[in-house]
Amino acid sequence: MHNPPGSSCAKIGGPSSIQECHDWFQKLWDEGAAWATEKLQKSEADWQIMVTHFPCGHKTKFYKELHLKYGLDLLVTGHAHYQLMYWSPEKLGGLKCFITGGGGGITSENSVEPENPDDYQYGFFDLTMTKKEIKIESINWKGNVIETETVEPYTGTDTKKADLEPCVIPKPGSTCYKTIMWAMKEQTGAELAQTIARALQVSAKMMSSHHINFQKAID
Repeated sequence: MHNPPGSSCAKIGGPSSIQECHDWFQKLWDEGAAWATEKLQKSEADWQIMVTHFPCGHKTKFYKELHLKYGLDLLVTGHAHYQLMYWSPEKLGGLKCFITGGGGGITSENSVEPENPDDYQYGFFDLTMTKKEIKIESINWKGNVIETETVEPYTGTDTKKADLEPCVIPKPGSTCYKTIMWAMKEQTGAELAQTIARALQVSAKMMSSHHINFQKAID
């Protein structure tokens, strides 16, 4: 539509034709998704934050998995020309996500309402970060704080940090949770109580030596 016949981006590493564009970009996405997943799984940082272009609601299954399994704490997006916290965080497994596309440009997504103190077409997000929480404030073009959210660290179930996390409140999908579920299924009475007690106390042992290993039982 916008390219003359025979157009090619191959010289700079892009698709060699219009027909190849879809597959080229899909491959680029797949490679980036695999890279992000690997980095998150191995991360031992206090916070995991991802910044991407497409707005909250895009690839919800993928980002939900990154949150629940690999500990993604916050998703920052754009594309749409307004300032909003994602209205359906449950689709992302509780992951907080916001759209910050109202920083300027030719047009906003919708008409600006000059008399509305909570107009969200233009503005910015201000993040105040500590080790224990991130405070998110949406500040519009009038200087008004129109929305506030708080994010707390989320470990995920399939990460290095999860392996060392105290098994106090077992998270579904975690090693601790699987161990307790296995114990409840396979054992009874005093034997069950003993196994669960060991699972709930496993963190101190794991922190120092990793001598306690329930992997065989889980498998």
